[in-house]
Amino acid sequence: MKVSVLVAVYNAEKYLRECLDSLINQTHRDLQIICIDDASTDASWQILEEYAAKDSRIVLLRQAENRGIADTRNRGLQVADGDYVTMLDSDDWLAPDAIEQACH
Repeated sequence: MKVSVLVAVYNAEKYLRECLDSLINQTHRDLQIICIDDASTDASWQILEEYAAKDSRIVLLRQAENRGIADTRNRGLQVADGDYVTMLDSDDWLAPDAIEQACH
């Protein structure tokens, strides 16, 4: 079963790599990782592009102006195609088997 993970990002360069690493290293591999940048002014977008270039499961969306967390997540929901959808804040991370455990 496919799981879509929505990651709303706003000026999260300090934590973003740890967040993304925790997602791409999940034991449950059938993931769609949707990262929605909410018009960050730091290096968040560049980090997202770097990760998306290495992992085809990462889908990038970018807001032209800062719209807030609800609007940003709703934009991600529009492209989510997983059987299940979950959300992770860009300054958080998951244990390697978190999604696998949630699916069983």
